[in-house]
Amino acid sequence: IRNLAPSPAGDGRLFDRTVLKDYNAKLNAQLGASNSGVFHFWTNDKLKYGRVFTFLGFPLQEATHNQTTPSDIWKVEDTHQFGSSFLGTVLYSKDTGDFTLSPQGGLTGPMFTDLDNILHNTSFDFSQHAIIEQGRVDANYFASTGDVNHELKFGAGFREQENSSVTVWPQGRNTSAFLYDDVIYNIVRFSRSRVLAAKSEYQSAWVQDTISLDRWTFNVGVRYDKQSGENLASTSPANNQAEGLIPELRFDGNDAGGFEWTNIVPRLSATVALGAERETLLRATFSQYAQQLGQGTISRVNPAGNYSYAYFYFTDDNGNLLLEDSERGSLSFAYTYNINPHDPGSLISANVND
Repeated sequence: IRNLAPSPAGDGRLFDRTVLKDYNAKLNAQLGASNSGVFHFWTNDKLKYGRVFTFLGFPLQEATHNQTTPSDIWKVEDTHQFGSSFLGTVLYSKDTGDFTLSPQGGLTGPMFTDLDNILHNTSFDFSQHAIIEQGRVDANYFASTGDVNHELKFGAGFREQENSSVTVWPQGRNTSAFLYDDVIYNIVRFSRSRVLAAKSEYQSAWVQDTISLDRWTFNVGVRYDKQSGENLASTSPANNQAEGLIPELRFDGNDAGGFEWTNIVPRLSATVALGAERETLLRATFSQYAQQLGQGTISRVNPAGNYSYAYFYFTDDNGNLLLEDSERGSLSFAYTYNINPHDPGSLISANVND
């Protein structure tokens, strides 16, 4: 897939190319008269060359990103027939994957945004690694009591997800310029390389009975979910250019506020067949669904997990929009973002989960 977009410089085009790779294999096995198994492997990747992000300015080609999303998924499933009325299935799967964004200009050159909000030379680098493991046991049981037929479905499952990511800024800084009252102001943003790691766990159980009686079919069920998470230990390196405002952060991890979500929700429905031929169905349903706990909720109370910056004004003597070593004496503190300037090494989060 190839796309062309106008260059913000007004000359030529930005080149955006996407390559999709997808391979899979599946093996079905009859392991006995009452048992069957499935093994499934799937590997895939989405490679994107020239992805555009505009929050730092409209990028030139060298400030666009190359993206990769490699993922390997393994799944094993076994089903066994226990007599004529009981069927059970066990499933386990594991998904390991990465997501990367690398600037086409590399990480060695300076990054700056000019007065026309055009981003030059390079951009941020991001990499994430994730592991998802899950398992499930479910069963179907069929029974009759007089004129009433039952199909009972029940089971339980778990899922565990662990994510870790690193964001790096070229040379630990980027510069920009803006015009105010016909005066050009130059500002440099010193950045902390963000290191983040979180783990979430999900447990569930369910039971449902489908009851058939003459014209009527009832579904009566309930589902239980328990969700929790934690922030894992991480170390974010110091940026010594920021005049002490970005020290090293050694975070030991926390329990994300010690909270967990527990929900019990119903699954109810009733269906009746109308008319002598029973060709018309009238159905009523009522269900509730629990919201999934996202890792963003977990990491919001990670004191080292936020993007954080220290901003300084400087005098650009040679007008090249870059902070040169000879211009460091002109640095003047402006403000910080997600940094307490009075205690920049603090590991106390301002956010609370309750």
